[in-house]
Amino acid sequence: MEIEGYEKIDDLGKGGMAFVYKSRHLSLDRIVALKVMDNKFNCDDSFTKRFQREARISAQLMHKHIVQIYDVGIFQGNNYLSMEYVPNGDLSDLLVQDPPLEENTIVECIKQMASALDFAASKRVVHRDIKPANILVRGKNDFVLADFGIAKSDDVASNLTEVGSIIGTPSYMSPEQSKGQTLDHRSDLYSLGVVFYQLLCNKVPYDGDSALSVGIKHLNSPVPPVIEKYLKYQPVIDKLLAKLPEDRYQSGAELANALDVINDATLLVEQTLIRAPSIDTTATSVETEVLASSYRTKKGIIIALVSLLVVTVVLSFIFLFPDDTQNTTQQITQDTMPVTNVETSTPLVNASTPPTSSPPTSIQRQHLLKQ
Repeated sequence: MEIEGYEKIDDLGKGGMAFVYKSRHLSLDRIVALKVMDNKFNCDDSFTKRFQREARISAQLMHKHIVQIYDVGIFQGNNYLSMEYVPNGDLSDLLVQDPPLEENTIVECIKQMASALDFAASKRVVHRDIKPANILVRGKNDFVLADFGIAKSDDVASNLTEVGSIIGTPSYMSPEQSKGQTLDHRSDLYSLGVVFYQLLCNKVPYDGDSALSVGIKHLNSPVPPVIEKYLKYQPVIDKLLAKLPEDRYQSGAELANALDVINDATLLVEQTLIRAPSIDTTATSVETEVLASSYRTKKGIIIALVSLLVVTVVLSFIFLFPDDTQNTTQQITQDTMPVTNVETSTPLVNASTPPTSSPPTSIQRQHLLKQ
């Protein structure tokens, strides 16, 4: 299929009512995804209006996590839509990969889609077909919401869908959507809850042999438990998949905040865990002996240094104060001499030895008086 102003590069896939091609916008030299309605629907005025309505609704939603629309038109009776080219497939491709998606990628995807749905709600747009195939992968942890083909906008006049009609994908439809009731943004949040459960558990919460059996389970069956690894998200899943819209999160921001609270609490617990220091029992006897030898060597060095310091202080004192040292030594000698009897310690005077000329001491005089 050739559209004037575009050069086809490759086939990207086929939807329910259109083909999608990787193309180049010639005047802007930009790679785009070119969506061209299947020729068998071009003659049906209702499909043409739906296709054009998708373009008008998407053009209102300038958000970083909603695919961008560049151009819309009709060429030779063929409706076409030019939009942002997202090169990495969609979320359904990631569901079958091995290993499975990491937890932070899953949470980031849900938060980004919650933000996109909040923005759409602010423009009074209900997507009505939230599912992995409509969540495109722009890059690592970067997702965009696409395909507003069955979206409903209060700002775009349309009688294509009425109360009582059922439109959407059964496995992802809210209870009110299954019953054909009027929908608001909380229905999209329910569908996002189904996607969240599928990302966590690698299966949808409700399955069956027919669209009717699946719809009945959405209406009546309790919310199934998530796998043990992700039990901390069970309260979020329970609230997202509540049967009544008023029991669910009332906005995407509320959902994103709940996810942040859970993960902040988990991070806090991990950071405050106290682990006892482990003891290395693999050290060999040789390593132990080396450590002991090193300790003894250090201890010997310390003792030697202390001894050297003491000797240095003593020698310095002797050289600097020699007189004080001599007096101190003499005093210590006198204090330590034993006391002897004066009579026995006095030498006998030899008769032949002349008396000395020095006068007798007081002790000698006392000795002579006794005689």
